[in-house]
Amino acid sequence: MRPIPPATSALTQHWFAACREGRLLLQRCRCCERLQFYPRTICAHCHSAAPEWVEAAGLGSIASFTVVRRAISPDGVAPYVIALVDLAEGPRMMTRIVACQPEELRIGRAVRLRFESWADDTPMPVFTLQDDPPGNSPEHTSAVAGPAARESDPPGDPPKHTPGDRSQAGAVSAADRPAAEPTARR
Repeated sequence: MRPIPPATSALTQHWFAACREGRLLLQRCRCCERLQFYPRTICAHCHSAAPEWVEAAGLGSIASFTVVRRAISPDGVAPYVIALVDLAEGPRMMTRIVACQPEELRIGRAVRLRFESWADDTPMPVFTLQDDPPGNSPEHTSAVAGPAARESDPPGDPPKHTPGDRSQAGAVSAADRPAAEPTARR
């Protein structure tokens, strides 16, 4: 079973064109200057219709991963790694980690961008492990400066999640949910 080619649209055509050039693009809002990934027509943070494309540094760290040990069809290849990667600029993206043994993976491990062909030979972003000694926390540098980093964050570290900031967390945490209303007893 061949992989399904990615669908392109007017919204994603610039993103796929950059992938063909070996570049990863993120969107930055012209109003609030926050970064986001995946491409959208509006800013996920302030809802303005002013996102612009900026190039990512191609560095990040593993936020979560799973090792798929059974191929989904007889034509598939396993094992392979699906991961959530926190990009140095702040956004989180789902991708694959390639060219490594599953035993080498750990949360927080530094990764570096590369591109591999997918389906119809469309280059897609994947990541490889950087050479950082196990146990050391990776340091990131950002090619895109802006308010995505907060003043309380050490220079070079990705932004921290704050309650209500679902684009950074990837999911809603307990702190993001409103407290349940007590039910009245009769």
